Amino acid sequence: VIFNPQGHACVGAKFKTDEAFLPQYEPLQSIIRDDHNIKILMLSRRNVLAQYVSHNIVAHQTGTHLVRGDSSLPAVNCIDIDIDHCLDYARDIVRRRLKAEAHYVNHPILNIDYEDLVSNRGVTSSKILEFLQVSPHELATDTKKILPPPSKMVTNFEAVRAALINEELVTAEDLREPELDAG
Repeated sequence: VIFNPQGHACVGAKFKTDEAFLPQYEPLQSIIRDDHNIKILMLSRRNVLAQYVSHNIVAHQTGTHLVRGDSSLPAVNCIDIDIDHCLDYARDIVRRRLKAEAHYVNHPILNIDYEDLVSNRGVTSSKILEFLQVSPHELATDTKKILPPPSKMVTNFEAVRAALINEELVTAEDLREPELDAG
């Protein structure tokens, strides 16, 4: 049994591209690939630098992306990014996304950017619900993000930003930090 919804309707499951194409997941991958009725919701981040920083901070400092309720935010130190490592990370994200798009070419696919989901939750959630053909069900969460934007966390931010743009892995718009641009 791959999924056991315990008698409930199962709308979907999270399957990350950094795991999806590992050999141990081939049996599941073949089921998904061969059933063209399975809808694919591809969630990506335009701001790959924010994703890189988040992964780095979680792996080396906090162990988490979020805190719940009244929990205090953990102390987070600024980081200096190894530019070559960050570029390799961004190239890998692009490679995995292209591989997933090619792998699921015969499936209905909805591409959603994380930034749209955060900044315009209502509209983006409606698109997802329509795509999945499910009714809205309000959920409440009391989580809060722990990280400020990359420009506040990365000591060599401008050099990393320039390298990502120069390599054409992102655009300046992809790296925009809306919370800073608003004020």
